[in-house]
Amino acid sequence: EEMRTALQYFKVKKLYRGIIRKSFRWNANNPDKTEDERLFIRTEAYQLFRRNRYTELESEVDEHIFEAESRVELAEHYNIPYARLMQVPPGWNDRKLKQEQMTGSFDQMVPRYLTSKLKGSLMEDVPEAQDHVSDDILAKWQKTRKQAMFSKKGDD
Repeated sequence: EEMRTALQYFKVKKLYRGIIRKSFRWNANNPDKTEDERLFIRTEAYQLFRRNRYTELESEVDEHIFEAESRVELAEHYNIPYARLMQVPPGWNDRKLKQEQMTGSFDQMVPRYLTSKLKGSLMEDVPEAQDHVSDDILAKWQKTRKQAMFSKKGDD
């Protein structure tokens, strides 16, 4: 068991370092947004890894590793660092999604690469992150995130 935990530790460390390295080499589709996307990648990695650092169950650690690897592969394939939105059936609205969330069937609809993302507010869960990330960086990251979420392809 100790060997598996040690292997997971090194795998997580290697994954985190790889994500940070890739963030420095990241090139956005729109060259004007390259720095914003690089900042987003580093901030997102820091916050999600920080949030999940106290996970003790080996199965949960494996799940987080899978999630991080999936996000990296999706980002590289689509050249978009932001989490891809989940698909919902046509005709569903916010009220229907909230009902499903209450009954528990919502959890089955969430892709595995979004599980950490949907746990709650990033900054609420990681109070130490507020000290690490300056207000202007956080504001810039939030602005970039909102633009990415609400912009349509071709609205650049």
